[in-house]
Amino acid sequence: GWSRFYLQFVFQDSSSPSSMKEENNLVDIADDSDELYGIGLKVDIETVGDQKKFIVRGFVEGCETKYSDCLQSGNVITKVDGKCVRDKSLAEVLFMVLGPCGTTVTLTVEKKHIEQSLIPAPFTFLPIHEQ
Repeated sequence: GWSRFYLQFVFQDSSSPSSMKEENNLVDIADDSDELYGIGLKVDIETVGDQKKFIVRGFVEGCETKYSDCLQSGNVITKVDGKCVRDKSLAEVLFMVLGPCGTTVTLTVEKKHIEQSLIPAPFTFLPIHEQ
C-alpha cells in the first residue's frame, strides 16, 4: 500500500528573523512501517566559535530536482520540529529528520532570499538501514 508523508518547510529570512514563510509538501510513498525514512538531504556542520550551523550541501542522488524550488545548497537548518539544533551534533540532527511513513517533519531553514515561489514537488523517500 501507500502512505502519505507530510513534509513542511519553514523558511526564515536571515536578514529579518521575524519573517517566516511556510511551504507544505504532501507526497505518497510506499508503506513499510518497519523502515525509517530520510528526506534526501546531504547536511554538513560548520562550527564558528560556539555557534554550529547545519548547512544543506546537496541532495541524495535522484532527489536534486525534487527540492530545487524549496531548498538549495547553502541553506542553514536552524530547527527541526520546532527544536533548535544549535547545540546538537550532526548525527543528532540527521536522526531528528528520520521517521516512519506517515509522520511529519518541520524544518526551519535560514536563507538569504525567501521571495521565490515555493512549488511542492513529489519526493521519493529512501529507507535508512542501520548497520
